[in-house]
Parts: sequence; structure tokens; C-alpha cells
Amino acid sequence: MTTLRLSLVLSLLLATIWLAGFSYFYSRFSLEQEQYSQRQLASLNIAWTSVQHLQQKGKDVYFNTYINQPDVMALMRQASEVTLQNTVRDQLYLKLAPIYEKIKQDGIFQFHIVLPDNTAFLRVHVPERFGDNLTALRHSFRLANDTLEPVYGAFEAGRVIPGFRTVYPLIDQGAHLGAIELSNTFETLRRDIAFLDPSREYALLIHPRMKAEVFESNKAFYGASPFAKDWLEEDPHRELPDASPRYSSLLKSAAQVLYQSAPLTQKLSEGLSFSMSFLLNREHYIANFISIEDLEGNTAAYLAGISPAPFLDGIRQDLVNNVSALTLFVVLMGWAMFSLLRHRDELRIAASAFDVQEGITITDQDGKILKVNRAFARLTGYQEHEVLGKTPAVLSSGRQDSAFYQTMWQTLKRNGHWQGEIWNRRKNGEVYAEWLTITAVYDAKKRVTHYVGAFLDITQRKEDEEKIRKLAFYDPLTELPNRRLLMERLGHAIKVTDRTQRHGAVLFLDMDNFKTLNDTKGHDVGDQLLLEVARRLKSKVRDSDTVARLGGDEFVVLLEGLDKALEQASLEAELLAEKLRDSLNQPYDFGEFQHFSSPSIGIAVFYGHDTLMDEVLKNADSAMYQAKNAGRNTVRLFDPQMQACLEHRMTLEKDLHQALSLNQFEIYYQPQNDQVGRVIGAELLLRWHHPEKGSVSPLEFIPIAESNGAILPIGHWVIEQACWTLNNWSQQPHLADLTLSVNVSARQFQQPDFVEQVEALIERYQVSAKHLKFEITESALVEDVDDAVAKMCRLSQLGVGFAIDDFGTGHSSLSLVHRLPLGQVKIDQSFVRALSKDPSMKSLINSIVAMARSLNAEVIAEGVENREDCELLIDQGCYFFQGFYFARPMPYNALMEHLRTHQV
Repeated sequence: MTTLRLSLVLSLLLATIWLAGFSYFYSRFSLEQEQYSQRQLASLNIAWTSVQHLQQKGKDVYFNTYINQPDVMALMRQASEVTLQNTVRDQLYLKLAPIYEKIKQDGIFQFHIVLPDNTAFLRVHVPERFGDNLTALRHSFRLANDTLEPVYGAFEAGRVIPGFRTVYPLIDQGAHLGAIELSNTFETLRRDIAFLDPSREYALLIHPRMKAEVFESNKAFYGASPFAKDWLEEDPHRELPDASPRYSSLLKSAAQVLYQSAPLTQKLSEGLSFSMSFLLNREHYIANFISIEDLEGNTAAYLAGISPAPFLDGIRQDLVNNVSALTLFVVLMGWAMFSLLRHRDELRIAASAFDVQEGITITDQDGKILKVNRAFARLTGYQEHEVLGKTPAVLSSGRQDSAFYQTMWQTLKRNGHWQGEIWNRRKNGEVYAEWLTITAVYDAKKRVTHYVGAFLDITQRKEDEEKIRKLAFYDPLTELPNRRLLMERLGHAIKVTDRTQRHGAVLFLDMDNFKTLNDTKGHDVGDQLLLEVARRLKSKVRDSDTVARLGGDEFVVLLEGLDKALEQASLEAELLAEKLRDSLNQPYDFGEFQHFSSPSIGIAVFYGHDTLMDEVLKNADSAMYQAKNAGRNTVRLFDPQMQACLEHRMTLEKDLHQALSLNQFEIYYQPQNDQVGRVIGAELLLRWHHPEKGSVSPLEFIPIAESNGAILPIGHWVIEQACWTLNNWSQQPHLADLTLSVNVSARQFQQPDFVEQVEALIERYQVSAKHLKFEITESALVEDVDDAVAKMCRLSQLGVGFAIDDFGTGHSSLSLVHRLPLGQVKIDQSFVRALSKDPSMKSLINSIVAMARSLNAEVIAEGVENREDCELLIDQGCYFFQGFYFARPMPYNALMEHLRTHQV
């Protein structure tokens, strides 16, 4: 049988012995506990029966001595006469009141006479209450009057609280005269039973239905029992005469424990007498419950007797001692058995120890190899006979110097063990990493006899660690440091500036129009470009500098050891940035095609340990964006003023997104006039009323809206306002022929569904499209000429007119212009302002007018501010104008007033 199977058999045997012993001891404990509980319950039952018997004997004496007398019976005979009842009642009370005061001392709390029909005749304890029929309420009276037999010890509800009632029929010479009741409270019986058996403390638990049988006004004399849910306690506030004393601390504590016991609630509902043991303050107590029944045999209450149970503590301690002894016996037996098994296996384990995956070497005290295992031969390539008698130096790779080995042996001799990483060489010459543990073996006199070395090949782990390190600190595409490694080096560079007193700098590079290459040629070509950018950057910087890639087309160059003077350090950084820019401007050869790209570079110079890393990168990033805004392919050095402008722009950009929903925009209208001054239409101009910055110039916020996309909802809203205005004018005959010009941004015009948006607005406001004119700059057309021409033609078919805005200021293409359905050409205000100062400007305007006529388009000039400019323009053939000379931009209401007072 194998060791494992033998161990399992022994374990099962020992477990069986323990379970059998435990079962025996526990069954004996349970039997003794049950017998003790039954003895205690019987003892309480005897005491309770004795008290009831003594009480009954006393009541018999009282009845025969004071009630069953000729004079009392004679008066009761007269009580059958209705006319005499009041007189008889008074005479009886005078006779029985002294007797009641005497028997009340013995616990009689109700002294009550009823007539044969169960009508209350005299309550000696409450003489003013009589005449009520008790047939329904008091079964004891009804039973005594019906059977003419005494009713003994009935627990029954009353008008106030229940009691233990004895009722005697009144019979004189064969005549049934009524019945009399002598009742005890529970307190009377409690005192008597406590006298007989003072080892317990007692309480009464009343059935919930008993409360329903008393007067409504007296139900306050019942409260929830602290022993069991739904059960009752009489007179909880101890307000009635001769009330029981309040519960002792023992009864209160016992009640708290028993109240949470589900078995108690279950046993109370069964209506049988029972016992329960419980722990209180780590000591055993026993609670005995005697069932008290009413005349119908139903449980009406329980007498609870609580007492300490030291006997249970004793037998429980016996159980603990017996089980402990049993457990110790089984443990010792198991230890003995398994020791025999272990010793039997030790030789087998020792023999197979060398078959583990670790390479193991055993040497003598001088380090000469005595034994190696098979794993040693597999890991090193040396067979055992090749290394016997030699030292482990046969494996040395030469990577560790003599100082390393000297320290290793010193630690080994001092501590008795050494472990660490070491590089060794296999028989085939391959160098590998191993984790080596060497342990010294001592004899009885603490002298070293042998050394045992165990090692694992961790070459793969080292390679994996290097891969993980590269993934954590290097960009996987370019193998440049990533943001994490850059931040570590930047932090170090900032600290070094204090020691060397030399400045450092961060160059933030972003490749211009990289997204266009990625989208048109694919990500593979984009990756090739990034690899070439990384190569060129590394070739232009010093070994001490760091080139990192943050992601996408963003690169960072960290420069250290610049000049001590800020100006000179800034110049050095700018010179290197220009060198990098020149290198990156060289063409990129991708085989089938060449690509030209350029960088935008931002520079931030830093000095001092108080410098924040994030602040340096943010400043360089801000300078880079300034370079992009300056036209790209440029270098910009960060300065605080530039940062303030950028922060102002960022604030405007954030507020711009919610300006439309907050109704901060307002439409202004600038009238357009003909040569005789008549108003022919107006141009819609957008104004932003910022709640904190006041009026923001369109020259400032329109470019921001263009760049972040906010121009799309804003532009749509402006066109909608134009349609609303045209709809309003269409209902006024003298204004119905006016036109409205709306500036449409390039980004807005390039939306795929722009035509559908305009068509929906025209349909919604029911306006004539011929009165709506869009002013479009030349830049909106050159991005996608075919798409622009198609959209303009579709809108022209609807009736929408078009004007080329700021004509002549951009890269105009006459071949493009001839393809467009233009109705108007707008001369830029810069030409108008120079008209009176520069004679050559007349020729330029003349050419624009001639070109417009060849397109069958009218010409309008903007920025006309005086009469002289107006006349000069008329001389050149321009007959429509817009400018301060005629009217300034104005809100809608002011425009309507202007139209009312001027010729239209």
C-alpha cells in the first residue's frame, strides 16, 4: 500500500475513533441535562400545586366560618325580593366589610356575591358597582350556579386583571340563593411559592387573548411581556394595590436572553409545561414554565421560574474535559502513526531530492564538487563526471569580478547562506542568468562540512523583464522614451540645474498635416514617417539629450547643460530647434512617391528645483500651438505674455460653446445702398455680448468658433435669423424686395448636408430664396472645388444668391470663379481705404468690376466711409455700397426705424 493510501486509512480510522468517542460523551451529557431539567420542572410543579392547595384550604375555612352561616343565608333569602335588595345589600356589606378587611391580609382581593342569574349583587371590594350580568364574562360564576358545585382555582379574566378564582354556590335548606367568589392575585401565590422554594425567581406570562376579555378602560394594566413576543405582563407599571415587585436584575437579564429564543416562542404556543436552559454571563441557568389553564382547559398563562443551574455547568465541563482528553489521545496516536510513516519515507524523499527542476551542487568545505543532480547536467551541459573534484568556477562567465565573489563568500561564511542573481556560462559557451542559493551544512560542533547550492535558470525571466521595462518606458513603434520615462528624466534634469547652475529646455514638436498623410496614404505610411522623424531627431542631438515620443505625431526633445545665462540658453535651444526643423523639412522618400512635411516647434526654458514638470511641458506645448497659429513650420519660444493670450483664448473657447444656448448672441444689420442712396438690402453681422468681458469682437471669436466646430450651430442659427427676418419683411410690401446677405464659413459650407439644412429653413419660414444671399470667401471653395460648385448650383436652383466676399485678398483663381453661379462680387474694404491714396488701386478695382461684368455679376464695395470714396467707386463702375458713410451696423429694431426714414 502506498504511503498516501496508508495515510488516508489512518486518518479515517482516527477520525472514526474521535467521532465515536465524542458521540458517546455528548449523548451522556444530553441525557443528564434532560433528566436534570425534568427534575427541576417536577420540583416547580410540586411547589405550585402545594401553594394552590394551601390557598384553597384557606378559602374553604373562610367560606365555612364567615359565609355559610344562618344570618348570611337569611339575608340572601331576602335578596330574591327585588324591593328588599338595596336594604339587604347594605346589611350584607356592613356585615361582610370587616371580614373582607381581615381576609384581604391573606391575599383575597375579590369578595363578590352574585344572584342565581349571575347578576352581580355585592362586590364587597367595590360596593358601589352592582347589577351587571356576568354570564358572558365569568365562566366560573355560570358554572357554579349551573352545577351547584364549588369551582376551585380557576385562572380567569376579570374587569381589571385576571386572578385565581374560587366560587362557592350559596345553598340554604335546598334553596339556591346565588354564589360567592374569593379570588387571589398572582402576587399572593408568588409570595407563597417563593416562601416554599426561594431558590427561584418567578414571573407570570399571560396569553394575549386574556387582554380582550377585560374592560377597554383597564387594558392599560397590560403590557408586553419581556420574555416572549405577543405575550403579556400584568400591571407592568405596578400601579394596582398589592402589585408584584418589579423584576430583579436576574429576571430582566434572563428575559433579554429568552426573548431572542425561537424555541421559547414555539413551546409557549404548544401549551405544555417545559424547561429551557440558557447561558447568562457564561453561567448556566434553567427556566421552568408551568402551564396555567382556564376552566375550559386552554392555556391562559405560564408561571416562569428562573434559577441558577450549577449542575449544568458541571456536566458541561465534564463534556469539555472528556472531549479534550479524547482529542489529545487521538492526536498523540496520530502523531505516533504518522511519525512512523514519515521516517519510512525520509530515505525515499532524500533519494529523490535530486530529481527536482533546480540544479543542485554539493561541495566539501573547500568548495570541491562532490555531487550534482540530473537538472545540473540539463541546465549547464556538464555531466557529473566532468565536474567532480572541480570547483563551481568551471561555470564562471567572467561577468562578475573577483570582488563580487569575495563578498559572496564573506556573506556565506558569516551568515551560513547566500542567495542572489549570477551570470554563468554553459558548456556550449552560452551565457545564462541563474538565481543561486548556497547553504552551509554544519556538524555537531558548528563546523562547516559541506555546501549545498541550488539554482534556477532565470534567463527567460530576465528577457521578459527587459521587454516589460521597454513597454513601460519606451514607445513600441519608434523605441524612443515614452512620456513616463521622459517625466523621470525631466524631473532629474530640473534638479540638476541647481547643482550645475545651467539651464535646460524642452522642445515640443508636432508634425504639420500629419493627419492628412495618415488618412490618404494609410497608417503604414504614417508609421514610416514617424520612424524617419525619430531617426532624424536622434541624429541631430547629443547623447546626453533625450528624444521622446508622447503619442501620435508629437515628439519632445529634452536638452540639458545649456548656458548659465537665460538669453544664451534660449538662443542655443532656438538654434537646435532650427536645425531640427531644417532636417525634418527634407523630403521623405517612400519609394513610389516623395512626401514633404514640416514641424511646428515650441520651446520652454527651465531652471531651478522649484520648477514644475507639468508646467514646463504645458509651456512648451503652448509655444508649439503658437507656432502653428503663426502659419506652421516655425519655431516659437514660450513667454508669459503669449501664455496669457492662450489662456484668454481657452476661456473664450469654453464660453463660446454655451453662448448660443444662453442667448448671448445678437444679430446686427448693416444696410446696403445703391448709388442714389436707396437701401437695397442688408448684411447680417454677429455680435457676442459676454456677461463678463462685454462685447467680444467677431475678429476674435469667429476664428475660435471655426477651429473648435462651434461655428456650425452658430452659423445655422444666423441663417435661421435671416429667414425669420425675410419672412417678417415679406408681410410688408415696401420691404418685400430687400435682400439679406449672410456670411457662410468654410467649415459650415463643407458640411455634407448643408444644402438640405438651408432648404429646410426656407421651407419652414416660407421665404423667397431669391432674397437670401450667401457671402463665401475663396478659401471655402478651394478645399474641394467640385463639391463646392455642386452645392452652389443646387442652392442657385432654389433661388439663393451668392457673393464672393473679400475678393482679391486671397489666391484667386479665375478659372474657378468662372465655374461658379455668382450674382455678386464684393470688393474688400482694404482696397476701398487705399483708393484715394494709391492711384494704382483704381486699376485693380476697374479690373474687378470688368471681371464681374463678364460673369454677369454686380459689384458691391464694403468699408465705404466718405463721399469721396463713393464717387471714386462710381467712376470705376461700382454702383452698390456698404459702410459707415451710409449706416453703421444696428440691431433689428434700429434697422426697422432706419428703413422707415430712408428710401427703400
